[in-house]
Amino acid sequence: MRDKIKSRAYFLRRLHETWNDIEEWNQIILENHAQEKVTNKSLGFLQLAVYYRNLFYQSYSLGKNINDIYFYYEQWLSFYCTICEEDTGIDIAIDLFSLAVLYKDKVEETSPYLLKMMENPNFNDGMLNLCLEYLGLKSGDNKICRIGYLNKLINDKEYREHKLGYAMKHWYGNQSETGWFDTHKSEHNLYDGYWAFDIGAIVKIFNLNDDEIKDDKYYPYALVHFENKDTIDEEDTPLDIDELMEKEGYTPIKDKENTLDDNVYVFQGDNDKTMIMVTAIPNDEGDIQLGKNENGHLELSSEWLDDITNKLPDTSIIKQKIETAREQGELQKLVFFIDPDTAEMKIIPVEFEDENKKKDSIKSKLKRFFGMKN
Repeated sequence: MRDKIKSRAYFLRRLHETWNDIEEWNQIILENHAQEKVTNKSLGFLQLAVYYRNLFYQSYSLGKNINDIYFYYEQWLSFYCTICEEDTGIDIAIDLFSLAVLYKDKVEETSPYLLKMMENPNFNDGMLNLCLEYLGLKSGDNKICRIGYLNKLINDKEYREHKLGYAMKHWYGNQSETGWFDTHKSEHNLYDGYWAFDIGAIVKIFNLNDDEIKDDKYYPYALVHFENKDTIDEEDTPLDIDELMEKEGYTPIKDKENTLDDNVYVFQGDNDKTMIMVTAIPNDEGDIQLGKNENGHLELSSEWLDDITNKLPDTSIIKQKIETAREQGELQKLVFFIDPDTAEMKIIPVEFEDENKKKDSIKSKLKRFFGMKN
């Protein structure tokens, strides 16, 4: 975890919600294109830009690998680029240009979007021009940034070298006019993290000593000092569900190649019973919403199980175990999740005959929590 305000469970839930939002908007856009009913295409792209921005912030806050989350930044940049000519503000552009500096090795990929954005006359700003100059791209001649604290850091050498700590200390207070200010206090779970990517970019551009601010909760130290290597950040500690289940006495069932989706697991438990488990994230009311596959079949339903086994070769150990257990009526279906109130890991059994019973079944099961071996 990099964020120091919210819990791991909170951010896992936010990631899940944001992915659902993206899927919903992608479907809306596709349907509108198919029916030739596109009335405000820019609105759809704006929504997707916002969602990918949220994904990037959430993932960085959670401690995800910096290489891996670059994709979210690139999507955010590309969607925003299509609608930025209508933007009269500067905050989003400063975020995007600052991140381009922090991902400098990706400049060949980001530069077309950055230069396209500069066609907006509102973006002839000192901070954006500074970022472009650092990246070796064509920049404007305006050295003045309309954001006061940034303008002082950019144009006053003595200030930035001796008052960096002061600027960082007052960074959050300077964001009071932004739409995301104080979202950590919202009852609607709008918080995605607060990160001073702009100050991080200035540190990198001017090669400043950041020892004084490296532990500040808003300073993106890991990204400022990121080098493009195929390594996992120290803060990125993915949850190893196989390892957790093994400690509880369950044996993961694996094929030679991973043939299941990332959130699907198969185990052999007590009395050699086969269990299939999916991961999920509770919503704000504490209910679990299972996902659907590409065929629209609900996870753990009979149709979903058919889809899984049909995709596997007959030689698959997983396929053999699942089919045998189903024939004998002994396949156990489980949902793994993190309790948002306690941050404890929970597993519940789920049974339902068809997709129409999904809500009643899951909600009733969540009235009580089961330990690992119930």
